[in-house]
Amino acid sequence: MLGTQSTEMIDITKEPLASFIANNYRTVEIIAYMKSLCDDTKIYNRMRLMLLGGEQTGKTSLLQAFKRESFHNNNTIQQFLRRKSTTIRNFPILDISEWIYDKTPRGLIGPITFRTWDFGGQVINIISK
Repeated sequence: MLGTQSTEMIDITKEPLASFIANNYRTVEIIAYMKSLCDDTKIYNRMRLMLLGGEQTGKTSLLQAFKRESFHNNNTIQQFLRRKSTTIRNFPILDISEWIYDKTPRGLIGPITFRTWDFGGQVINIISK
């Protein structure tokens, strides 16, 4: 609901942009409404990051680049297998780890913890006649 200068409340949950335009709301009113949506929120600094894709497409390399870990192409499979991994359902290899990212903008939200799920590449078999 968006409060206007009167005590009238407008329901904007279905199509907010249309009601903003139709009722000629001022920018200040729209911003005040948007800020009011955040009044009862709290920051949650944990996320799940899943890396999926075909074989040898760079999923593990991308994760290592995010973590700023060293990477050597000649030992790719051995390095991957040495890390903590497990088999879950149809996925032959799954590496689950945590990565804490400390460099948040201006330190406003603190470190962010990512639970990373690095799935090994899957071979896709296509049945043809």
